[in-house]
Amino acid sequence: MGIKNSTQRKKTLRVNYLQQIAKVFSQTEKQQHDGAACSFCSSCHPSIDELSESLTLSKMVRCLRDTKCSQLRLQLSSALFAISALSEQHRVLVAQSGALPCLVRILYCDDLKTCEMAAWALAAIIKNSPRERDLVAAYGATLPLATLMCNPRPEIQRAALEVLQQLSLGSSSRIGLLLKNNILPNIRLVLFQPRSDPDVLIRTFILLCYIIQEGNRSQKLEVINADFLPALIDGLCRSEAHVKRVAADTIFELLSAALPFVPCSTKRIAHVLILLCDHLATEELWVLQIIYDVLVLLEKYAIDMKYVVRYCDGFKKLEEMQRSANKEISIVAIEIVELCNSNLI
Repeated sequence: MGIKNSTQRKKTLRVNYLQQIAKVFSQTEKQQHDGAACSFCSSCHPSIDELSESLTLSKMVRCLRDTKCSQLRLQLSSALFAISALSEQHRVLVAQSGALPCLVRILYCDDLKTCEMAAWALAAIIKNSPRERDLVAAYGATLPLATLMCNPRPEIQRAALEVLQQLSLGSSSRIGLLLKNNILPNIRLVLFQPRSDPDVLIRTFILLCYIIQEGNRSQKLEVINADFLPALIDGLCRSEAHVKRVAADTIFELLSAALPFVPCSTKRIAHVLILLCDHLATEELWVLQIIYDVLVLLEKYAIDMKYVVRYCDGFKKLEEMQRSANKEISIVAIEIVELCNSNLI
């Protein structure tokens, strides 16, 4: 009984303190107090009941809407991000608080650090939620995000790409908004940036994959006509293994989308296969799997490129890998060798 009463007292104290914080957020001229209140909300892990009873979230959102202080906007965005990440219930509560339009508005501000934090908060709030994704797109987030993804600072790009990936999932209408707001030219700019950050490249490849997978026929054609294959081939030439892998997966998605509609350059496809075969020395399963998948895909559309693999320098390595101690590698290597030695198109 004593422990139960003690727990209840602690909860009451926390609710009372949160109520005091809510009052602070109502007095936006006291910005130094608001900052301390934001720090508390970010670190104290308030429960759903505590947040609901204290009305803290609604006061935070009102303060975010009304303040012109960049530092306070940053702190409020950070607090909303921290609360949203606590649990699914917290995420829903923040989404219902009216924070989304305020955070979208911040994306248009001049302070890049504040834009970055607002983007991370949006990404946390719309995670796995088609409804919130639709709302964020309707509030006009696609245009500033498409601009932020081209910023020279990688941390800004990562935050923008995190939200853009979410917006590209599960809705051709949202993809339509992205295309309308120049997402494809901006993707091109990122992919051809000199010395691009590896994580930014990977996030951009994934965004392109999602647009291909989720787009309707006309949207897929728009991506195909944008001709991203040279940039993806450049990705295969990078030194980072994880960049190569995502670039290879994206190439496969692009070929899968393109081959039913438009002819692809066999010269470029041969270049892709040669680069992949060059990576066989690593003996990684994903390299074997993507080579096999590309060959099977080409065979489906009567494009015989097996000779490229059959006569490349890596084919001997492929034959050796048939006897690999790794059973998965051995099986895929056997399938590729059999496919390359067959006379079927």
